[in-house]
Amino acid sequence: MDLNQLERLLHKYSDGTTSEAEEATLRTELSKADLPVHLKPYAEMFMFYQQEREKEFLGAGFDEQVLKKINYGQNPGRLGLLWKLAGIAAAILLAVSLSYVAIRKEPLPAIADDTYSDPQKAFEETRKALMMLSGKFNEGAKHVEKLETFSEVQEEIIMN
Repeated sequence: MDLNQLERLLHKYSDGTTSEAEEATLRTELSKADLPVHLKPYAEMFMFYQQEREKEFLGAGFDEQVLKKINYGQNPGRLGLLWKLAGIAAAILLAVSLSYVAIRKEPLPAIADDTYSDPQKAFEETRKALMMLSGKFNEGAKHVEKLETFSEVQEEIIMN
């Protein structure tokens, strides 16, 4: 393969558009000894990839060893018994709690009763309370307007 074709393939490789066959061609061409100096880094890169592919990292029996350690010391019968006992204890606790609530003689606290018998007077008191609340909100809004003015002036100072 001539040098121009090899460089075109390397360019395609760097763009990520090569096929597996083209990459195999690159591997074989870059493994040759008579490469120009500017292609040596690519040859080293492909050689590194090949060496890493050939390494065996975890070993043949790795999966079996991990599964043995996971299952080591676990007795499914004891674990199942523990779950059953926990369920029974939870059911007993629930039954005791419900029976305590049912047997209790004290009435639940009542919701607050009406304090006004005259609906018109209740309306007037409610209106007064809402007017007071509205006044407090308006006072707070004045302070917020001052803060907005301060913020605008601060931004103008920063910009200039």
